[in-house]
Amino acid sequence: MKRFFLQKVLLFLDKLILKKYHPLIIAITGNVGKTSTKEAIYTLLKSKYNVRKNESNLNTPIGISLAIIGVNSGGKSWRSWMENIWQGVDLVLKKAPNYPQILILELGADHKGDISFLSKLLKPKIGVITNIGEMPVHLEFFKDVAELYQEKANLISNLSQDGFGVLNYDNPKIYGFKNLTQAKVISYGFKEGADVRISDFKIIPEENLAASSMYFRIEYQGNAIPFQTKNVIGKNYAYAILCAVCVGLILEMNLVEIVEELKDYQGVNSRARLLKGVNQSWIIDDSYNASPLATEYALDLLDILPAQRKIFVFGDMLELGTITEQAHRYIGRLIVKNNIDILVTIGEYSKFTDDEVLKQGFNQDNLFHFQNSQDASDWIKTIIKQGDLILIKGSRKIQVSEITKNLVKN
Repeated sequence: MKRFFLQKVLLFLDKLILKKYHPLIIAITGNVGKTSTKEAIYTLLKSKYNVRKNESNLNTPIGISLAIIGVNSGGKSWRSWMENIWQGVDLVLKKAPNYPQILILELGADHKGDISFLSKLLKPKIGVITNIGEMPVHLEFFKDVAELYQEKANLISNLSQDGFGVLNYDNPKIYGFKNLTQAKVISYGFKEGADVRISDFKIIPEENLAASSMYFRIEYQGNAIPFQTKNVIGKNYAYAILCAVCVGLILEMNLVEIVEELKDYQGVNSRARLLKGVNQSWIIDDSYNASPLATEYALDLLDILPAQRKIFVFGDMLELGTITEQAHRYIGRLIVKNNIDILVTIGEYSKFTDDEVLKQGFNQDNLFHFQNSQDASDWIKTIIKQGDLILIKGSRKIQVSEITKNLVKN
């Protein structure tokens, strides 16, 4: 009852605040890469505009309300929530001189209708779709993959005629959303034909892996400009940077200016971050969450980087509904193709992965399964050697992030 009341009050305040201050809203959704993209866009715009973003993964209606008002979550404190509400009332009754010019909002969709509701509330000027895998997470809340795609498409179909859609050209289904809107569309991707395109993509490993970099060229309307990152590597980050470039172009920034601002992009914690581990090992910390597509990106990165031994710590991927077994078996086939030396799996569903890797010829002596992350963490710490590279990936509820904490060198 309290939550229902809170949502209603915050929604009422949202409408009044947005109507009063008219911030330009950039809304981001997808199934992979939302937060990385939000952070890239924020990095691009923060020195030129007064901008605000929703923090962390607070991409629900309440989380978005917090960003609109400019307050932190009240948690379990009813008093804190009342203070947040009064802060919102104050914004309505008084004129805040420094209210943001731009709000950058990540939108989540756990149920049918979420994106449509948020799009109609926010009326974004720019709608960004990141990527949606063929086996996406949150599917357990939708009838099938097609219904999930349709839910995400609502962000684009609800754009006004003077709005802009930023669409992933490499995913034909997402690029097809252009037919759902009269807004202008700008596409991005690695493939020929994208409006903003990456070419000459390469990851440059260093002996000190934290100094590894990602290099590519950004092409737009016949112009090309080189771009290089430090300790922000992987295809997921390349896509995030491309989305930010598209937003910059929409806001009439030039390509040189955009690239200069994005040099400060630091990525996101627990998303493909290279960390020094115990016993002179290295860790790819990708422990924030897991979907089949994000796991594929992470395995690609593990394959590229040099190591004495490559260890993959893989926790269950959750919220996959009827494709849970199929998705975990798919990861099993990728593991075998990527020549993993040691595989550590955690949870109930990763047993499908275990079964699949063994069917594909993986050495059973190099496969270890644990029911929980604590047991896995304790064991892994006993076998790590100098030169090992450990990829840690799994859904948040599996708590593989605790393994990262246990293995990182203090």
